[in-house]
Amino acid sequence: MSHIGYIKKFIFQKKNWFIAEFYILKDKETIIFERKSNDMLLNVLYSINITEKNGKKECDSYNYQTINDIDLLTQYLSSDLFKIVNEKTAETISRHFVKTSDILNKIIRNKDNFLSIPSVSGYILKNIYKKISNIEEFVPLHLEFLNENLDLEIFNELLQFTKPSKENPESIKSSKEMLELIRNDLYYFNHDKKITSLEAVDKIFLHFTNDKNNIKRIAHYLYEHCNNVLKKTSSTYTQIPAVLYEFNNDENFYIPFDEKEELINQAFKYAFEKKLLVLIGEKLYTKESYEDELNIAHCLSRNNKVNKICSFKINRFIKQIEKEVRKELNNPKFKYDKSQVNALKKFINSKFTVITGGPGTGKTTLIKAVVKLFQKVYKESEFRIATPTGRAAARIKDSFIESDATTIHKLLEYDFEKDEFNKNEYNLLSLDLLIIDECSMVDNNLFSRLLLASQNAKKIVFVGDTEQLPSIDIGNAFEDIINSKKITTVHLSKTHRQKDKDPNEQDKIGIVDLAYMIRNNQFDISKLDNVNDSLKLIFVNDQNKCLEEVEQNYINKNGFDEPYAIQIISPTNKNELGVKNINKKIQDTYIDKNNKKVMQINSEFKIAEGDKVMYLKNEGNLSNGDIGTIKSLTGKKGPIKARFNDKVDEVLDFNQFSNLTLSYACTVHKTQGSEFQKVILAIDPENVSPFVSKKLIYTAITRAKQELTIITSQNSLIKSIKQKPPIRNTTLKELIRVMYKKR
Repeated sequence: MSHIGYIKKFIFQKKNWFIAEFYILKDKETIIFERKSNDMLLNVLYSINITEKNGKKECDSYNYQTINDIDLLTQYLSSDLFKIVNEKTAETISRHFVKTSDILNKIIRNKDNFLSIPSVSGYILKNIYKKISNIEEFVPLHLEFLNENLDLEIFNELLQFTKPSKENPESIKSSKEMLELIRNDLYYFNHDKKITSLEAVDKIFLHFTNDKNNIKRIAHYLYEHCNNVLKKTSSTYTQIPAVLYEFNNDENFYIPFDEKEELINQAFKYAFEKKLLVLIGEKLYTKESYEDELNIAHCLSRNNKVNKICSFKINRFIKQIEKEVRKELNNPKFKYDKSQVNALKKFINSKFTVITGGPGTGKTTLIKAVVKLFQKVYKESEFRIATPTGRAAARIKDSFIESDATTIHKLLEYDFEKDEFNKNEYNLLSLDLLIIDECSMVDNNLFSRLLLASQNAKKIVFVGDTEQLPSIDIGNAFEDIINSKKITTVHLSKTHRQKDKDPNEQDKIGIVDLAYMIRNNQFDISKLDNVNDSLKLIFVNDQNKCLEEVEQNYINKNGFDEPYAIQIISPTNKNELGVKNINKKIQDTYIDKNNKKVMQINSEFKIAEGDKVMYLKNEGNLSNGDIGTIKSLTGKKGPIKARFNDKVDEVLDFNQFSNLTLSYACTVHKTQGSEFQKVILAIDPENVSPFVSKKLIYTAITRAKQELTIITSQNSLIKSIKQKPPIRNTTLKELIRVMYKKR
């Protein structure tokens, strides 16, 4: 059905979707419709085509509507847009435009003629003219964006600047001023607002200027290359030559040799002035990587004095806690070991405490004790446990129900639409004790955000294993904090899981033994000739055989029936033994065996009922890394019903499908923070990537609780464990030391 009218108001807007109230001129009534694109303007006259789907009205297409007859003009002028114009006045004005096409354009171009229409108040005519001019002012530019396929996110954000506000006192008053901003300051505007990609901004800028060697353009590309170098190396700084190497290979630029040095020097100068980049000596940071380190060091070095508790009182509290735990566990022999007691004593007399140790050293047990001791000392108190992933939070809740552990993103009230945290340095968290588990996974930016929002906390505890993989993103905060030697740190060394070992198998190597052999640089492949039932090694020398063994072992371990208990882990995404190929192989076998309903999401991705999947965004009730199974599929475009973490049912609409991936197999990074009853670790038996290191293998092995099967060649296993991870260049350790001296 077709209607002519205008959008009266946007009820809801997302990046690529909106719901709007639309005023129909002919009927003088409104309808609500949605559109899967954010490409229409408020109050502008449109002809829209509406279809009804599942009881909802959707706008499939639209056109800008010109007014070419006086009946439509009368309807327009007597609409809600012009509240001081009645129908009689609208008819009087319309009679002056008989046999005229594109009437609104004629009105705008002939202001004096319009304002001199007889029998109509000059006040009313001025009001109408101003309203039409304001509505139509940005339409030609919007059309140009649409016709040239330029990013409308930028246009929509610029349009917000036409409305004066406290944040924006100097508003854009015309399309001419908007074009001036595009030509002179678009790159920084986009950088400051974090609207869209540099490539999208570049396309807009070059369309309106074609100034390829513009200083500001070069500066923002230098920033982009610097940021890419930092992300590639996970470092917080690099050096100018590394950025220039990337810039010189950028096909977006061709600068004459005799101009190049001068232009690049000017661009760096601009980047430093605008604080896009920061240069300290020869170290080149982005503003963000520099400020994240500063914020972390600043938070750790100030307000860290505490009132000391006497040792007699602490010992009494610890004995009370041990007594309580004995009752809870129904274990009269339970007692904290020396390193755990030491950790508790140090914790209660410090603002910040680091607790680090390998698998089975009692980190989770100690977390419970930390909470109990804190509550005995501080009586009524609010504590929270936060982790980088939903799976890690669920693991803590399984053994510490009252903890209500959550993800860092949920704790900080992450707004997915705005890509920002509601809890921050201006809106602090209300808590007394914060415990952050799996700290090695937390990148510098998230560490910084969390510490800034937690400045009211009496105590903060960082828990993790330094030998596990560091964060995927920039920084190495957990290790840097420990290596600064300024923060109270306790190393747990005694292994408690070995107590459950069968007395007849004390000399046999198990999962924990293998983990510590690798952790302590004592790996000896000859010792793997004598392993217990928890550990299985299958050595093969070619990729196809390795893939066959992975599939067969998954089937033999009832992987399809116990998706949450069994996990295949691969170090890489690509290649024959990469996650993508393993997932495809397992899924095809699953579909063939079970004849399940299948939905084709795109040319490369399909989902079947029963498939094991992972969600890849922090959104609503779901966290990045949550594992689920598909319960039901509906139609070609959903919705999909899925159960995540074996507990929560979620209905996913079409817009969320891109956030799903298969998870029969996952990378080591994606499983970090999780534990599984059975793990199958597949390492390419022919080609070992330089990124497959000791830390990566150690992290993968420690995901297994009961059974670990390693499928690879002996050579690949030895080589992987010997390889050291790439060095991350950071300055956080030094900054913490400097700020402690300045206190």
